Amino acid sequence: MKAEEIRQHQFAKRPLGYDPAEVRGFLESVAMGLEHSQQKIDEAARRIAEFESQVKDCQALESSLRQALVQAQEAGVAAAENGRREAHALIREAEAKASVIVERSRTELASVQEQITILRAKKDSIVARLRMLLQSELDLLKALELNAVGTSRHDGTAAQPGLSSAQTAAEADEIIRALDGI
Repeated sequence: MKAEEIRQHQFAKRPLGYDPAEVRGFLESVAMGLEHSQQKIDEAARRIAEFESQVKDCQALESSLRQALVQAQEAGVAAAENGRREAHALIREAEAKASVIVERSRTELASVQEQITILRAKKDSIVARLRMLLQSELDLLKALELNAVGTSRHDGTAAQPGLSSAQTAAEADEIIRALDGI
């Protein structure tokens, strides 16, 4: 029932009935209370509709946030996995490069060691030849010295002053020791 219906309602008249002005006042009061209650109900319904709209918005926002969170978590997991894969790939690449470098270094080391062996053999050969040369020169000097001593005795002239064979031998030995130290 609406407030206007209460206001428009007509009662049958009877003798000795209620005072029509008092009934009208009461009906007006009831109609006003009903109108006021209806306004409060309408306002409450409007606010409920607003709240329901806000709740729907919040629920939509919450759903979006949940989706964003799930996507962020999935992206984080994917990024971490990609990072692990890239790190493993870099490690494998570095290990391969290191292996190549180590192998190259071993080859170079073997080559250098071979060259050192060759150079030592050449040095030993040169030292041996020098030793033989020095020894032959020393022998020649001794022979010349003996020859000079023998000649001076036969013709009666004095021998030429020069290096003694002991000095020459000592110098030759010193040169040979120096060559051994090389």
